[in-house]
Amino acid sequence: MWAIGTEKDIEVFRDRRALVSVYISDGYNHDEIQWVLDSWKGFNRDASHNWHLLIPCKTDAYVLNQKIDAAQYDTELADKIVAQSNLQEEKFPLLVFESFERGNPPKFVSLHGMTRAKTISLLKEIAAIVQDEAEKGPSAPDEFRRKVMDRVDILSTQKKVLGFALKAVAIGGTAIGIISGVVGLI
Repeated sequence: MWAIGTEKDIEVFRDRRALVSVYISDGYNHDEIQWVLDSWKGFNRDASHNWHLLIPCKTDAYVLNQKIDAAQYDTELADKIVAQSNLQEEKFPLLVFESFERGNPPKFVSLHGMTRAKTISLLKEIAAIVQDEAEKGPSAPDEFRRKVMDRVDILSTQKKVLGFALKAVAIGGTAIGIISGVVGLI
C-alpha cells in the first residue's frame, strides 16, 4: 500500500509486474478511509509485492509502512483520477485498476455498500488471484495485469450475479408469503 501525491506517481508502477489499483473515495466517510489506511499490514501480507494499492494523500509520495491519517486523504487528486477514468457516475468507494495501456480504460470494482467483512473477503480473493498469477502467469507486466484483471472481472461478475440471485430469492420468498397470506384470508 502506497500513498501517492500526484497522478504522475502512478506511472512509477508502470513497468512493475504487479497489479496496480487506486483506492477512490468521495471523502465523506472518514471512518472507512481510516480503516483502509489502517489495514495496510493485512493487505501487504496478502498481496505481497504483487499488488500495489495506491492511496491519494496530501503527504510525501511512496510512504510505506507508516501511519497515515484519513485527514490526509486527497479528494482533489481522487477527483482528477475519477474524471480521467470517466467514473463520475459510479458509487464510491472504488478500486480503480490501472491498465497503463493507451485506449484501454482502467477497470474498477465498487466497494459501495459492502460490509468490512465482505470488503476483506474481496481483497483476499483478489490477492489470491494476484499471487496465483505471480507464480504461474505471464512475465510481462502488461500481460500479467491483463490476465489478473480478466480473472477479477470474472470474480466480480460472479459476485454480482450471486447478489442478484439472492435478492430474487428473497423477493420471491416474500411474494410467496404474501400470496399465501392472502389466499389464507379467502
